[in-house]
Amino acid sequence: MIIKNKRFIGIVVLTFLLLFMVIFSNSFQMILNNIVGNKGSTVSRTPMYIYFFQHLYMVIISSLISVVIGVGVGLFVTTDKGKEYKEILLKLVNLGQAFPSPALLALMVPILGYGSNGALIALVIYALMPIIYNTVTGIEQVSKEVLEAGKGMGMNNYQLYKTIKIPLAMKSY
Repeated sequence: MIIKNKRFIGIVVLTFLLLFMVIFSNSFQMILNNIVGNKGSTVSRTPMYIYFFQHLYMVIISSLISVVIGVGVGLFVTTDKGKEYKEILLKLVNLGQAFPSPALLALMVPILGYGSNGALIALVIYALMPIIYNTVTGIEQVSKEVLEAGKGMGMNNYQLYKTIKIPLAMKSY
């Protein structure tokens, strides 16, 4: 119980620090300039809260794209039509995870140039492996007896996924 309270206190302190950084971004940048020893007395032209919201935007967009693609691919790979692609898709996703994220960004720069588009694609590629693996594992962990009962009740594959596999896979965490 004490560890959870310490963790909660750490999260609260970090949240207040981030809020301080966003609200008082110019003051915080001057403090950083003094600590780091920047020779100029002026702060950056772009306020820190702009960077904060750009980062938040990139995290939200890349997460949504990753979840949609990852769950879709994970569901496809567990179907009868997708079983033959399962091994190669999982290896391909592993390859995307094997690259360090700076290297993935460096590969995107010649294609898309500098900016948030390359970072978004790199973030999506980097997030796909855990999403696909967890989707496949969740679907495959559904009991065979429950699936047989569903087939015995006359359910087709779509109904099995909709009423049995996906709800049970979501509860298997």
